Amino acid sequence: MEATPPGCAGRAEEGHRTGRHLRAGEGDAYLEDRRLRLQRIHGLASHPAGHSTGGGRHAPFGRSAAAAPDRASGCAGRYRPGFSHTGRSRVRATLSIAERYVLATRRGHSRVTRRPTLSQFCKLDHAIVSPEGGGFRGATDAVLDEHGLSRPVAVSVTHVLFLETVVSRTDLAAVMPFRLVRDHPRLQWFELPVPVPGFDLLMAWPERVHGDPARLWLRDTIATSL
Repeated sequence: MEATPPGCAGRAEEGHRTGRHLRAGEGDAYLEDRRLRLQRIHGLASHPAGHSTGGGRHAPFGRSAAAAPDRASGCAGRYRPGFSHTGRSRVRATLSIAERYVLATRRGHSRVTRRPTLSQFCKLDHAIVSPEGGGFRGATDAVLDEHGLSRPVAVSVTHVLFLETVVSRTDLAAVMPFRLVRDHPRLQWFELPVPVPGFDLLMAWPERVHGDPARLWLRDTIATSL
């Protein structure tokens, strides 16, 4: 499930959806606050280490934080909460998993019975996810560009669930997240012939519900299932 990430933009109806009615002149400040909040939540995925201290206390994550990435420590899949704040509200977050991409095809595919070479990979017909619709390039194509290569992309879908269906019922191949295909009954997967950068999956929740028992159970259940 690779795709060019859609741009993030403030929504004019945000005040209505949250039940808050903005007064004249507040709109720009409110949307800017939402933008900064999203940026700082996303920043936690790039800096998973240094957000927690001993004894279950959490260090603040903000402009003064000097946290550095800790990929080698095996933080993926571990429950490491921190929090970000924008002045009026706080959001806690944890890096749930660091996902990687693999090549997926239907089981019994006549042309793919083992890990393909780079040349073989580029000759396969591919399907891709494009959340905004109509996109025929993704992270894999950017990597192939560096090698002076390209691949044929025959189908573009808007959701990964559609991609699973297309790949499992045709001879198309797709670059998909490992956890999505590893136990799929109709798909087989192989390591990619060229490394494609993966992505981090972040779990976030408002500070005001951090101690709620039901939400604690939900977060622990999600963390252990990943």
